Amino acid sequence: MQALYNQVVEEVSKVLDHAIAGNTASLVTLGQDGRSAYNAHSNREYLGMVNQLLLGQVAKENGFVQNGWITYRQAVELGGYVMPGEKHTKIYFRKYNYYDKDGKRHSEEAVKGFSRSEKRALKLRRARILRFYQVFNLVQTAGLPDRLFVHDSPKALNPAEKFIAVENMITEKGVTMQLHSSATGYDPVSDTVLLNEQEHDPGAILRAVAAWTGHETRLHRPEVEGNSDAYHLERLLEEMAAEMLAVQLGFELPMSQSKSQLMQWKFCLKERPETLFILSNQAQRVVDFVTEKATSKESDSKEKVSL
Repeated sequence: MQALYNQVVEEVSKVLDHAIAGNTASLVTLGQDGRSAYNAHSNREYLGMVNQLLLGQVAKENGFVQNGWITYRQAVELGGYVMPGEKHTKIYFRKYNYYDKDGKRHSEEAVKGFSRSEKRALKLRRARILRFYQVFNLVQTAGLPDRLFVHDSPKALNPAEKFIAVENMITEKGVTMQLHSSATGYDPVSDTVLLNEQEHDPGAILRAVAAWTGHETRLHRPEVEGNSDAYHLERLLEEMAAEMLAVQLGFELPMSQSKSQLMQWKFCLKERPETLFILSNQAQRVVDFVTEKATSKESDSKEKVSL
């Protein structure tokens, strides 16, 4: 499992290095078809920043014009096939096994059927495991129905359209906003997102909204002290969530942090690679909360794929 963590962190480091060098870079990207990475069989976007990052980078490096992905079996079920010699890409999902006081293993599905008293009597211990699927891009296949392919790429949003899309989303969510002379950001004391009077930066607003979700009345993330590892990781969480929200609105959000902040992220992830998967899952919770796509119960059921 450690090798997996290191592999994914290495991919994130490549993107961070690109940004540190002064280039435009995003952790979560849109394909040439205007969509974030999705399963072409179900037509649903893959959950979590990790899978979006891995698939997005592969699509960009190979010049894939589609951002739809499919397993070998799904391609066959739909009457097509993966072309010979094509290389798969791995996507990851998290699930849990449970062990009782006698060391007997119980599946996640079985445990869902246990009553509270049964769980207490068994003294269940939860163990997290990672699994993966092998997927192929649509352009690596042949014989699939034409309906699976995106033929008309959407028009890119201009800055004003991006701001309107962000404003509409957070207004519907009921975020308290206030015009201010300082930089756009979240004020935890007043529990308000402050908007700079002169410059309405969609990226800064989305990062502030991600911070807003951490309030104790919402997702209740603990307050962290400045210049600590926890502080820097909280900022990375906000960046992940902001980029994931941006692609849902139809545009990519490039990183705009200082070089020192980007380097600090690299250092934190290198020291504790498994943290990336935790942050990715938390970022998905932020997205679900802001877009109201999941209840707390649904979030629990989706956790195993929120990477």
